[in-house]
Amino acid sequence: MKYDLNCANISQNRFNSFYAPDKDRKHSWKCPECYSKQPKVDNTNSPIQPAARRDLVESGDLGNTCGTGNLGPHSGNITLRKRNLAKSISLVDCSSEEPGNGGDYITETKLRSILQQELARALRLTIRQLVTAEIKNMSGEIKELRESLTFFNRQYEDLKLALDERNTLVDNLRRDNDKLNLAVDKLTHRLHLVEQNMRDSNIEINGIPEHRHENFLKNIYIIIRIC
Repeated sequence: MKYDLNCANISQNRFNSFYAPDKDRKHSWKCPECYSKQPKVDNTNSPIQPAARRDLVESGDLGNTCGTGNLGPHSGNITLRKRNLAKSISLVDCSSEEPGNGGDYITETKLRSILQQELARALRLTIRQLVTAEIKNMSGEIKELRESLTFFNRQYEDLKLALDERNTLVDNLRRDNDKLNLAVDKLTHRLHLVEQNMRDSNIEINGIPEHRHENFLKNIYIIIRIC
């Protein structure tokens, strides 16, 4: 197998050091792929190695394994990567069936319950806010309506009072008119009596001959004295 310097991840100085008199450095060098297969010191917490992971993938055990119970003695060093949603759901379902999973996963039912609770709480909060806003608006409108009704009631009371005053005035005028009509009737009757009495004292003279150049008033005076 041949590599160029860039693919082998070797600097020019290091490559030149392989031809130094010290041959141990050259013989101890390993390519990146071989170096990655070499176990590290105290690798208890390191992730799954490429060779072991490739064996699991080829054998099909990695896709069918839920949790870490079926990965052998090195299961503590393996971290499962969820490839898609279906595998994620299967891992969640399998982990929910294992009593010793320690609550690291949330089941689909529990997740659905949590989402329903959150949605219900958000819906209740939204409804409460909307109802509160509507009640405030209705309270404002009711207050304005009450003020309007109070104003109209005041105007109605003023109109009623003015109408009562007008009715009282009309009644008084009607009574005064009746009194005046009665007084006019009495005065008319008295006037008739006076005129009648005046006519009783009138004297009508008929048949007196008239002469030219006579004093008519003197003749009347003489007649009155005679009567």
